[in-house]
Amino acid sequence: MKDEYNKKMERLKEIKLDLTSKLNEYEEMTESRWDVVKESFDEFLVKVTKAWKDSYIKASTAFKK
Repeated sequence: MKDEYNKKMERLKEIKLDLTSKLNEYEEMTESRWDVVKESFDEFLVKVTKAWKDSYIKASTAFKK
């Protein structure tokens, strides 16, 4: 029974190391991708803000006539 317990513990340690390694890879990969996402989102916000302002100006001008 003790042998079986030790085997299971070794297997769990291997799984833990593997998952830790994969998590580290994911975090490194995510950091560079996160920069792309932030830049894209910033560009998106600029475009949406400009479109909103343009639409507001057009709509408010229509009501002033």
